[in-house]
Amino acid sequence: MKQHRLKYPVELICKVLNASESGYYNWLSSGPSKRWNENQEIIQAIHVIFEDNHQSYGSPRITVELEKRGFKVFRPRAARMMKASNLQVRRNRKFKHTTDSTIIIRLHQIV
Repeated sequence: MKQHRLKYPVELICKVLNASESGYYNWLSSGPSKRWNENQEIIQAIHVIFEDNHQSYGSPRITVELEKRGFKVFRPRAARMMKASNLQVRRNRKFKHTTDSTIIIRLHQIV
């Protein structure tokens, strides 16, 4: 609405979106909510924890670290915040041999 109010009257936009004009103006003057501010603090802490641990902590470990730092967060919320911030764990997979070298040696002996 904020972007389109320069092109269209606020009354029309509110009518199309089925919202009240007074509600829109109250929202404009209210500023960020307590929950939004809290989420920003948690996201910032998640980024620090994630980077400090070499991008290897998933949501369960992140949740434990957040609790140690004084944040009350459940794992699904931490997972949503990590996903919204596009943080994914880098997995180092163990090298797996796919070639049986004994078969190759036997083939060379036959030929």
